[in-house]
Amino acid sequence: MIREIKELVSEIKGRGWEVVQAGKHLKARKPGCGMVTISLTPKTDRGVKNARADISRAERAERKQ
Repeated sequence: MIREIKELVSEIKGRGWEVVQAGKHLKARKPGCGMVTISLTPKTDRGVKNARADISRAERAERKQ
């Protein structure tokens, strides 16, 4: 697991997300937020940034409910 992914996982676990490895991906779940899939082998830096954006989007949607 690359350093940026490890940092992201520890950050979201602290915010109440449950992270499970499924092959070459991680599945992050939080009640009320749904599921976000994170690649363990992103081809570009955008992969980690996109995962952060997906998580933020899911958390914003939860707050609006």
